[in-house]
Amino acid sequence: TDLRCLGTVSAVQFNGSSGDATVERTRHDVTAKVSSGDLKADQVGGGLTFHSASGDLEAGVVNGPVTARTASGDVTLGVAGQQVNATTVSGDIVVGVSSGTNVYLDLSAVSGSTRSDLPVSDSPAPGALPAQSSTIKAATVSGDIRVRPSRV
Repeated sequence: TDLRCLGTVSAVQFNGSSGDATVERTRHDVTAKVSSGDLKADQVGGGLTFHSASGDLEAGVVNGPVTARTASGDVTLGVAGQQVNATTVSGDIVVGVSSGTNVYLDLSAVSGSTRSDLPVSDSPAPGALPAQSSTIKAATVSGDIRVRPSRV
């Protein structure tokens, strides 16, 4: 069973054994728990939770915390929220970060690479507010992890 939410909706909760979900915009949270299926969300006003045995997550802008777990699948976040916790056994993880955001990285890949394209500094970005901080925890057994400036 597939789910398509076009336009702006309040929140989305999708549970199923298999199927893909596409969400344009939400004012609040998106939760998807599937055995096999992908989630594509353009703009999430709140947090994002994705659990899948086999499936990819692709999200544009997420304003709240992100939890993504998949055994076999990729996790791609265009612009990360305040906190990201992404884990995959076999898959790549890519996280975009807005300019000026202070970021704490905890990246781990057993068989793969970790890479950050963010500028490195020991002090906060000039004029950065506490709300402009993010913690990114990403782990994969077999895959690559990349943290980069957002393109949005």
